[in-house]
Amino acid sequence: NKANATVVVTPYTVTYDGVSHTATVTSITGVNGESGATVGTVDVSGTTHILANTYTDTWTFTGAANYNNTSGQVTDVINTKHITGNFTAGNKVYDGNNSATVLTRTLNGVVGADAVTLTGGTATFSDKFVANGKTVTLTGATLSGADAANYVLDSVATTTANITAKHITGSFTADNKQYDGNNSATVLTRSLSGTISGDVVSLTGGTATFNDKTVANGKTVTLAGASLIGADAGNYVLDSVATKVNSTITDNVTS
Repeated sequence: NKANATVVVTPYTVTYDGVSHTATVTSITGVNGESGATVGTVDVSGTTHILANTYTDTWTFTGAANYNNTSGQVTDVINTKHITGNFTAGNKVYDGNNSATVLTRTLNGVVGADAVTLTGGTATFSDKFVANGKTVTLTGATLSGADAANYVLDSVATTTANITAKHITGSFTADNKQYDGNNSATVLTRSLSGTISGDVVSLTGGTATFNDKTVANGKTVTLAGASLIGADAGNYVLDSVATKVNSTITDNVTS
């Protein structure tokens, strides 16, 4: 009767690197201590893999004249490769929220020309307020592409971008008055155009003046030196305050 050889096949546990891996024939030993091809040959071609996964593989032994054929199984593992991501974000004009726009995305640690990209997620500034060099975070991003299953995304680094102030304009109404020898005017109401709904910002201060001191209807009134005030005022730039037309200086007549 033919004898049984002792065959040792060593499996592999590696991290995905884009190249093929095959289990190793460690030893072939006969009953009298002989080894190698004099005992037989082992086919491990069925243990060759490239992609990340856990494989149950079969090897086969073809015995020489005095040895039986046999086979066995090994568990081969190619672990996913851990990688990280980066992105850039666009600057924006203040809009009352902390949303950010992703401009570019990159990955660190991808093997060769593998088809894997960083996709999706939500980019946000640290808060809604105007400032330069603000931290932007991308959460919920994932990997996509034909080779994405070979990788694990560990993290995406933060980036920075700017929120710049929103330019707005003001307007006001002025009171009519009796002639008093000067061109001073009194502001009745103030309003702003272009502010974000719900923001706490208002027009304050300044000096209102008629274009001159003389009596007339429909006179132009200008408000100079007005500014913005309120919790959200720092998110805006006041470009101008419109002049008011149609105010009147009347005769100062006493009886």
